[in-house]
Amino acid sequence: MNFRAQQLNELVKLSNKGLPDTIWISGRPSSGKSFIVDKFTTTLEQPNFTFIYRDCVSFNSFKELLQDVHCELNSPVSCKLSMAEIYSTLKSQHKILLIVDHCDAMLEESSNELLSLPDKTNQKVSILIISRYHPDDFSDPQTSLAYHIQLDMYSETECKAIIMKDFTNFKYDPTSLSYFVGSIVGIVHMNNPDLFVMRKLIHKNLDLFMKPAVEGSCSPQDFRRLWALFEPSIVTKTNEIGGYGQTRLTCLDPYPRDKMADELLPYDSNVVIVAAYLASYNPPSSDARFFVKQRQKKPTTVKPTVNKMCHVTGPKPFVLERLIAIFYAIHEEPENCVLSNIFAQISSMVAKNYLARYGAEMLDQPKFVCLVKYEFALKCAKWFQFELREHLYDFTYGACSNV
Repeated sequence: MNFRAQQLNELVKLSNKGLPDTIWISGRPSSGKSFIVDKFTTTLEQPNFTFIYRDCVSFNSFKELLQDVHCELNSPVSCKLSMAEIYSTLKSQHKILLIVDHCDAMLEESSNELLSLPDKTNQKVSILIISRYHPDDFSDPQTSLAYHIQLDMYSETECKAIIMKDFTNFKYDPTSLSYFVGSIVGIVHMNNPDLFVMRKLIHKNLDLFMKPAVEGSCSPQDFRRLWALFEPSIVTKTNEIGGYGQTRLTCLDPYPRDKMADELLPYDSNVVIVAAYLASYNPPSSDARFFVKQRQKKPTTVKPTVNKMCHVTGPKPFVLERLIAIFYAIHEEPENCVLSNIFAQISSMVAKNYLARYGAEMLDQPKFVCLVKYEFALKCAKWFQFELREHLYDFTYGACSNV
């Protein structure tokens, strides 16, 4: 599979027809910008121009960049020249394609000087800019428009195929390896489609995932068992698979469930437990009554006989979607919650026996049951100042509402 083949063909066609003054390749980190430039420079066997690649991280100014380029083209000549002398020397050169990478800081300070370089050298120098920015952010009527190539992030399928190429002739079972790579990519890609992050996470944890199979405690084809043994360790690394700039989540300590919640749990874990308790002890028909702030009319009162008291009969199973909906409804800052972190917290709650999975198979609708007691859920609710009793059906509309 040839990734970025379309963009690579564009560059090759441009070089055959004659290079434009400025070629601008933009995209987020790990979107393949440097990859297609490397392929481009190696694809052309005998180009009619000279490649000069410069990583702009090491340069403090545009003048330092040009002086370094001048030294490469005229090594016997002193590099301490004025800008006019450098421009004059470049005008006498053969056609040059100057590739500047990591040049965002230089664009912010010297974008006009960089973009006007082809005009000042009589088009003897063309520039290929690799940047996270869009060229419209640096538009100037006095400079020529850049030929722009925008790169989107790799899709989930492309990320998996690229990472799988790292493991040719590898020691582990190919089917197990493919399952592990696909699982990690599926977890991370939705909120952080950075190929570098996914690749680092997979290489770092592959040995840990395959350890039970290597030791012989389970078959390499028993994917469910392998993932169940590996899952607690990946929960402790939720900061690596979450979104950008998210708060680091700590792993829960293996203390009994009757300990103080605020001494053990991160903030979001307290919210997850309260949301799970509400989902287990409230009937689904009461969710709108408690969590929808604006309603057109007052809902009809549900008879106490219709819904038995859950605090007497025990917690009821609930679907994952309902738990997440209640979590967002009671969280103080739902806009800052990353879904992958919520999933990781739920997995950690199950591993620590705060929640329990319900049923043998959970392919379509995974269900859970909350195992904590009312006193513990009340402590979690007080941690983020939530009135738990006022949102429980048994104490507001049920048989003991007047108690």
